[in-house]
Amino acid sequence: MVTSKSISGNVRQLVVALFIGGTVLFSSCAGDIPTDAGIPEISCDAVGLAEHCHVLDIVNDERQKEGLGLLIWNDELMLAAQAHAEDMFANDYFSHNSRDGRNFVDRVGETDYDASPTGENIAYGYSSPEDVMIAWMDSPGHRANILSSQSTEVGVGFHENYWVQVFGRR
Repeated sequence: MVTSKSISGNVRQLVVALFIGGTVLFSSCAGDIPTDAGIPEISCDAVGLAEHCHVLDIVNDERQKEGLGLLIWNDELMLAAQAHAEDMFANDYFSHNSRDGRNFVDRVGETDYDASPTGENIAYGYSSPEDVMIAWMDSPGHRANILSSQSTEVGVGFHENYWVQVFGRR
């Protein structure tokens, strides 16, 4: 199970900073991070999550253009995505499969996510949400994940130009 104690220092510092500094709620991307410390809801407007939330906004813009329902932010999917982005950076690889053989379904299963993971997009080397979303939308497989009618939720991870989207269906 992924909790605030097991996620990396960068995200944990963000969670602690939000707890100390308070939060500003942002309706499309706020939620609870599992914790035993009573940390309040996290905001995409908070320092460190702006890139994550901007990707969600662009995803939903693309889905609206196609007449699809909007994806809802999910913190457990974000934790799985963030952990994978950080693991790829820390262990110098780029793959849907972790070095230990886990795939996105396995990584989501380590969180408290109580629905079905439906897909994953990864990217490396893009410095902005706009650039990574252009690349994903120009790739048929990534585009299909973004526009899948099977997905209702998403979490986004970002670390040192490693990007991960994990999709799910409730």
